[in-house]
Amino acid sequence: MNPLTQRLSGAATFGASSRFSHMVQPLLVGVIPAHEHARRPRLWAALEEAYPVCFEGREAGALGELDALVAIGTAPAFADVSCLLAAGAEETPDATTPVDAGAVACVPAELAEGEALRERLRPGRNKALLALARFLADLTAHLRPAPPPLHAAFVIDDPNLRRRRYGHIDYLELLSNARAHGYHVSIAMVPLDGRLAHRDSAATRIFREGSEHLSLCVHGNDHDGPELGRPTRDEDARVLVAQALRRTAAFERRTGLTVDRVMVPPHERLSEPAARALRACGFDAVCTTRPYPWIADTLECHWLARPPEAGPLAAWHPVDRVASGLPVLLRAEFGHPREDLALRAFLGQPLILYGHHELLAGGPAALAEAAAQINQLGDVRWCSLGEIARALAPGRTAKDMAVHCPAEDVHDPAALDARALGAIPLPPRRLAPIVRRLASEARDRAQALRLTPAPDPTTARGARPTSSSART
Repeated sequence: MNPLTQRLSGAATFGASSRFSHMVQPLLVGVIPAHEHARRPRLWAALEEAYPVCFEGREAGALGELDALVAIGTAPAFADVSCLLAAGAEETPDATTPVDAGAVACVPAELAEGEALRERLRPGRNKALLALARFLADLTAHLRPAPPPLHAAFVIDDPNLRRRRYGHIDYLELLSNARAHGYHVSIAMVPLDGRLAHRDSAATRIFREGSEHLSLCVHGNDHDGPELGRPTRDEDARVLVAQALRRTAAFERRTGLTVDRVMVPPHERLSEPAARALRACGFDAVCTTRPYPWIADTLECHWLARPPEAGPLAAWHPVDRVASGLPVLLRAEFGHPREDLALRAFLGQPLILYGHHELLAGGPAALAEAAAQINQLGDVRWCSLGEIARALAPGRTAKDMAVHCPAEDVHDPAALDARALGAIPLPPRRLAPIVRRLASEARDRAQALRLTPAPDPTTARGARPTSSSART
């Protein structure tokens, strides 16, 4: 187990203090000396949103009525409460300053205007905030519900179930390896591609018999480029999403398989009207690399770009809720730094890695190796995206094409019942998406036959959580 994993093991998840304010009295945490508290108003405010605590600047001789203490620079002569000792501040860490036993190297610097707290918990910059966050998580553990277990899944975008093989994927081999190593793979299937699958096909039988390790979710509608990023009106977005649902339901009737109502947007692009349409039409969640894809909509945009009203806790909780309540399950490319997965585990976030069929160019061994690395992060439950959504965003189910009441703290302004969904018109029929999908499938199958070279899956696409797939 690496040092970061050791520091994070056993970490509990947590939620915004506003969720607890009506149930518990926030713990009072003193910060000494007082000027260190005054220097970081945005940092302390963000942490007060994340935990049921209230920070207050104090001097060493005035520590009465505190529940805990953060001491920066010099430890108080006497403190009868839990205390986090920090040798200095993050702005001016001094490697030559001796650190007392039980002290951390530094405390975080002030957040910049508009900076998300998650920016301080990333590969290469996490030690200062990690120590403070772990201290607060342990301090307030008795005030919060017990955290759910860690959840994990691999997602492979684009394949369909017409045959036992798709590109470099052999579904039977994949199932055998997943059973042997205990992981789960969700195939993000384009609804348009489901029209030729049937109940008695080899691929369908494999998925039916291996449902503990193989599942399906929804990948766009036609996969016509970044199609879910285009709608600018709610009406147009609902037409697109409703067609994806109808095609998915037809696939389920033909094959007897279940498709999770979790949307994986092609090219990581999703407009805000499309997000509202997903929620209104009964999707349990969206799975993407960015919490606000319509703000962070290009590779040049920071992955945590968000609207001002979103506050500093984007990508901090196990799930984000956007567009009036649609849960976001964050995922990362397969080559994503494993250090960040450990940080996601600390935050209680699902550990979801994705790629395309090239990941299995050398067989499923790469998935088994990655699963072993993820399993070192704690007690991990491998399952489908639908199960992850139900565990981390309770109250959202897609049954009989109806949206039910979400969790009590989420407003649902535009839920549609089955009759309203059925009244959404169909878009015009188009031949181009069918031709394009057939060409894409032919390319993938040809690649597996070595008619075209297979790229290295760990270098063909970037490893940042911010990057969107260049795949078309």
